[in-house]
Formats: sequence, structure tokens, C-alpha cells
Amino acid sequence: MRNCIRMGTHLFVSKMIICTDANEQIGVGHLFRCIALAQAAAHQGVDCHFVLTSAAARISDHQRDWSFAVSESSPEDCFLTLCDLLEQPENSVLVLDGYKISREQLKKLRSKVKCIVALDDGEFRYIEFADIVVNPASRNLNNKYIEIQPSVHCCTGSSYRLLRQEFCNLNPLPVQCRQGIVLCFGGSDPAGLTIKLLQALDEVGARVPIRVITGAAYPTLQELKSLIPTLDLPIEHSHQCQDMAQAWSSARLAISAAGGSQFELGVCQTPSVLVTVANNQLAASERAAKEGWCRVVDKSISMRSLATLALTLYGDDEVLKTMQAACSKFYDAQGAFRVINCIREVLNDCR
Repeated sequence: MRNCIRMGTHLFVSKMIICTDANEQIGVGHLFRCIALAQAAAHQGVDCHFVLTSAAARISDHQRDWSFAVSESSPEDCFLTLCDLLEQPENSVLVLDGYKISREQLKKLRSKVKCIVALDDGEFRYIEFADIVVNPASRNLNNKYIEIQPSVHCCTGSSYRLLRQEFCNLNPLPVQCRQGIVLCFGGSDPAGLTIKLLQALDEVGARVPIRVITGAAYPTLQELKSLIPTLDLPIEHSHQCQDMAQAWSSARLAISAAGGSQFELGVCQTPSVLVTVANNQLAASERAAKEGWCRVVDKSISMRSLATLALTLYGDDEVLKTMQAACSKFYDAQGAFRVINCIREVLNDCR
């Protein structure tokens, strides 16, 4: 393993093929971090092509920052789609983030590409054939990655958080100049917390402005729309929000699912309550809590307790100022560019 942050001006590759997924069950985090990587590659003139299921393709259609070619494929046909795309005599990079390719299939694809990049959350699914592994959540798995693939380049830890371009040039407002709570449990809210938390906020008498954001894969949209007028809360609802950087950075407090959103919140310097909904979120969330800019709770918390915690934080200026100050020490939005630089290193070694 080596450090892969040396800057360069040209990426020696003609195409980046990205295979990922998004749907109601897994949310949109895999897709969004791949968008971040594709945007960084496109910035250096690389043609990026996505292989997506029909559900993920529908979600990508709603993204204002989407500018990439898409091949729709069922999980069963994904391998054949990749083979077709890689038949071209080009210098290609294959990015894998998801659950579609078997070991045997990946072994066959290995000879068709210059570099394989595996985005991993601790499943070790594609490491055996990877040139680069990206895991922004933790460096703790590096030894295991190298045990599986001794020559793998590890883009791991906080320097490799993959954030979309809208987060790259922010000037966050001081928390005392912000207002409102932004509530967002990711693109699909797999734990079904949005409606329950709004009801709890109503029950405890919240009167602060609340902006509720739901994503393209949110499954109970009509139920939420029917509920909002019945609540005695000042609520703004944004579905398929296209300005998350602005939304996060204008909030006095955020209540968010842990995962990729917490990296966005850190860059926006927004004090937050993070709700963990999956085991692979625990390590990064515990680290964020130690950094001091957020409180972390499990999805099993009662919604009334979560509402009370959020309102207590919202009303404490000094605590919020301290939380915001902690953000500035740990977060930037350059992780995708650092991964691109590592790809350049690998490709240069192949020349």
C-alpha cells in the first residue's frame, strides 16, 4: 500500500464505467458517492458511463447535476452489459459499488480493464481483484484489504469522503445566522422514521421552522403529504431536493440518517443529530460524535426522545456554536479528487 495523493494534470484513461445501484431498500448513498467520483473524473476530461438498474436510472433522471450516459440493466444482465461496454479497445477504469457482480464474473472482467476501483463498506466483496479500494468511513480495515489483495491501494479514511461538486465551494454561515431544523433520512428512509418523528415533534409542541426533505426513492410520499396539513408545525416539504448543500448549510440543526449525509453535514458545518440505521454506519458515526459536531443515536430511540433532544440542542446557542466550530477541523470536499489522483498513480504504473 502507498499514499496516493500526488497531484497531476492528465488522467491516462479514456472511459470510466461505474456499476452501482439505488432503490427503496438500499437508498441512494451508493449512487450519490459514485456521482461524486464521476464528477471529479469528468472534470479531467474522462467519459463516464453508468450501469444502473431501472430503479436507479429513474432516480438519476431527477438529479439536476446528472450529465452521464446510462445503460440500464437488470442485476442478472449486469455482467453482460459490462462485457459489451468493455469490448471497445479503450483504456478503461471499472468502478464497482454495490451487489451485482459475482467473483467468477469479476475474474473474467479483470483482463478487460486497466484499473478496478472497489467502493467498500466492510463487505470485502470485490477486493480480490481490485487495484484500489475506497472506504471513507475507516482505515481500520486496511490490513484486511492488503491480506486479501497485497498490491491494493487503500483510499481509506476521512481524506477520501466522496462529495458531489455542489459541496466543494461553500462558505458556511455562522450557526447564529441560521434558522430551522432540516430533517432528512436519506433517499429512501429505509427505517421509516420521517413520519414518526414529525408526529413526535408535533406532540412535544415544537414551533421552530422544520424543512422535511425526502428523496426520489422515498416509498410513502402520499402518506407524508396527507399528514403534514394535520400537524401544528411550521413545515416546508421538499421532495427530490436539488440543493442539499444550500439546505444543510442554512440549517441551525439537522436531524439526519448517518452514512454519506453526515459527510455533507460536516462540510456544511451544520450541528446535527445522526441516526444510525445500519451496522456499517457505526464506526464513522462514533468518530463523528468524538469530533464533537454531532450527537449520535440508534434508530431504536423513541421518536419522542429524539424530538426532545433536537429541540434542546436547537435552543442552546453556546452548544451549537461549539458543535459548529468542531466541524471546521475535520472536513473538506476534496475526497473524490484524491481518489482520481490515486487512479492516475495506478494507471501510470501500468504504462
